[in-house]
Amino acid sequence: MLSFLLLCTPIAIWSQSYVSLDGASASSAYSTGAFSADQALNAGAGYWCSSGSHNAGQTVTWTGVLNVRRNVLGVKLNWAYGPGEVKILSSSDGGNFEEAACWRAASRSEVSYEEAIMFDSVQKVKALTIVMKAPMPWGYFGLNDVSVITSGDEPFMVISGASSRSAEQCLTARGSELSVATCLNVVASGDGRDVFKFRNEQIVHVASNMCIAVVEAGTHRVGLVECSSAAEDQDGRSAWQLTANAQLKMPQMGNYCLSLEAGRASARDCNESFDKFFFVCCARVRSERGNCRHGWRFPLVGSCRASAGGVDHSAGLVAFVGHMWVRFHRGQCQPFHEAG
Repeated sequence: MLSFLLLCTPIAIWSQSYVSLDGASASSAYSTGAFSADQALNAGAGYWCSSGSHNAGQTVTWTGVLNVRRNVLGVKLNWAYGPGEVKILSSSDGGNFEEAACWRAASRSEVSYEEAIMFDSVQKVKALTIVMKAPMPWGYFGLNDVSVITSGDEPFMVISGASSRSAEQCLTARGSELSVATCLNVVASGDGRDVFKFRNEQIVHVASNMCIAVVEAGTHRVGLVECSSAAEDQDGRSAWQLTANAQLKMPQMGNYCLSLEAGRASARDCNESFDKFFFVCCARVRSERGNCRHGWRFPLVGSCRASAGGVDHSAGLVAFVGHMWVRFHRGQCQPFHEAG
């Protein structure tokens, strides 16, 4: 039996996912210092609160930044103190901002609530600013946490959680065949055999631009096929859905799930398949010293806890990419520190 370790946190894996921001600043903060802008980066870490006593026309801003530019559909706001009006600005370079969502009145009358503000089109976002005005009777603006809603089409790799005496195993594609192989070896190959992404409900192998599907009608064998031809058949053999218990199910073909036995991929009854599938997002890192190509690289080996003897998934995975260490942190990949 194979199980696979989840390091991304998708909500509807073929459509969109929530991603935390990496840094924050605000034009106003409560004087004690305990309610700074970065308190709204993570749920449960506290909350950001403005200084209060704002005039009706005065604007207050909270700005969040990402280490990696992403395709963003909108923003999820968990208000500690909701404003009377809000608008959203976005920036693709972290310096030049434009309006992504215009001024809108508060959607709720409560002090604290959650809302999602969707953009008219996908925005390439490195930073975003939440602009607030028209304070409500409580007099403050405040945020418990903020997440961007991404398009969910970013490349990922699949790491096996099954016990192995050698090394971790990754889902890979060679030709039209699917199998598992040692993660370090496939990453070292640099040919992208282990990189996939969702395109609607299809799972695309990025290097070949082919899709995971039941190879032939009437069989249970799963491999790579031409995405367009599989979609045109309209029989659901290339449609996949991540279930709540981490199985990859074929939602249009009854109760069938992806299964890997003895290195062979097939579709089996979900009640008889025990394979679990989770995804590690790929990190895009550019080496300033020219030691690695501009491209997707992968956080695989080592631990954020330097004293750990093996890979400690609870601590977060770390890999050396060019001259930089990259870690998987708060649902995304990001630079860890300069390696010297």
